[in-house]
Amino acid sequence: MIGNGNTMESAKALLEEMLDNDAYLPARAVIEAGEDIGISRWSMMKAKQRFGVESCHEGFGPGSRWFWHWPDARYRVRNT
Repeated sequence: MIGNGNTMESAKALLEEMLDNDAYLPARAVIEAGEDIGISRWSMMKAKQRFGVESCHEGFGPGSRWFWHWPDARYRVRNT
């Protein structure tokens, strides 16, 4: 269950809920969703690393964005 108990387990549940196998989701959206339920930015970053979520960067300069995805995801941006 998200938001209850262990922080890493809550973060894992959130990652599993938000990231489907086909999509790359803006990292900011995932981190903010964690913060909304009481999981710190640091904990979300640690969970990303611990549970094997990958990231990629799109663009350059002020309009660039980071995306999070599972390793086997095909590139398809899911807007939030």
